[in-house]
Amino acid sequence: VAPLLGIGMPYSDYWGINPPGLLLMLGTWGLAFGTSLHSFHVLYLLCLGGAAFFTWLVLKNIVPSPISLMLFIGWGIFFFSNTVQSQFFPSEVNGFLVSIIGVWLAMRKKLSPVQIFWASFLFIMAGQMKEVFAFTGVVLLPHLLVALNQGLGQAFRFVWYSLLGIVAAISLLLLYLGSIGAFQDY
Repeated sequence: VAPLLGIGMPYSDYWGINPPGLLLMLGTWGLAFGTSLHSFHVLYLLCLGGAAFFTWLVLKNIVPSPISLMLFIGWGIFFFSNTVQSQFFPSEVNGFLVSIIGVWLAMRKKLSPVQIFWASFLFIMAGQMKEVFAFTGVVLLPHLLVALNQGLGQAFRFVWYSLLGIVAAISLLLLYLGSIGAFQDY
């Protein structure tokens, strides 16, 4: 949020180890809803709630209901115990939210071009919020294998829409870096 407050730029005025996707998300939120601590607490709660909601959607589609509920409770204990102890807004929450939405989109038996685009877009953005999520896009691999089995036309279609999502995410990140004057320093 330093550019919004006029107190410097990331990567040039501040030694930052955060990828630009995280800065883009936080900067966009700060621009839209203000840079107060209260504003970022609201974002944090929305991210936690969104992560829980989409995790539940993913789990209930993978395993039967009683087991999915037990897994969700176990996940919640581990996920929220760490966040309760945290006194700051960990980037893992942002990255996890974006990646779990991508996983939820990719869970269909047959993906539409729009779902392929957005899943690819979200996986790139998640990796640019927290590096550990950079490889979440491998969940699209089974869809690629199915498309290859259906013929080169389907495989090309899948790769095309995946690349469009990837290029859109990278373009957005580069546009952000350029807009704050941090393109070269990053």
